Amino acid sequence: MKAISQIYALPFIPPRIKEEMKAFKNYARKTGRCLLCDVLREEFKEDERIIYVNKHFVALLPYYAMWPYEIHVYPMRHVGSLKDLNEEEKLHLADILRVVTATYNSLFNRDLPYIMVFHQKPTYGKNYEYYHMHIEFYQPYREKDKLKYAAGIEWGFWTFTYDGIPEEKAGELKRACSKALKKLDKYLGKIP
Repeated sequence: MKAISQIYALPFIPPRIKEEMKAFKNYARKTGRCLLCDVLREEFKEDERIIYVNKHFVALLPYYAMWPYEIHVYPMRHVGSLKDLNEEEKLHLADILRVVTATYNSLFNRDLPYIMVFHQKPTYGKNYEYYHMHIEFYQPYREKDKLKYAAGIEWGFWTFTYDGIPEEKAGELKRACSKALKKLDKYLGKIP
């Protein structure tokens, strides 16, 4: 499969990130805590949608996912951007990215296309200490041979309908992740 990548450096904050940042800021103002740190605490407590964890990162299908097999990667330490990661965290970031992409390939036993989007604080302007960097993965299938299409409600209202139950899809991803880990460990070894 041919890999295609795009990197954007924008002179503005994209509308979705602006809304996300506003939610993080409002939550921090009301609670004194980070929204994503609290989401992580709840996800670990429930332990139903977590796909993979290493020393510094967690991959999970969040309860608020828009796509059936959406996976988010969260640093366990509150950091605002990639440049805030230390060397050990960067190694574990590489590990979790290889596991997530291998999990997608194991899900339906073929190379699956995906979109990977880094959400991090802007590189200019104010202090964004309330913001928690994360990575979102989307792949276009809702089942092995069925694509998920963004249609009128998704594009027109920015309201996604979810095909399935997040916990069931997370279970499928966990099984695929287990299969992927066996292959990765066999050929590449484990990250310390």
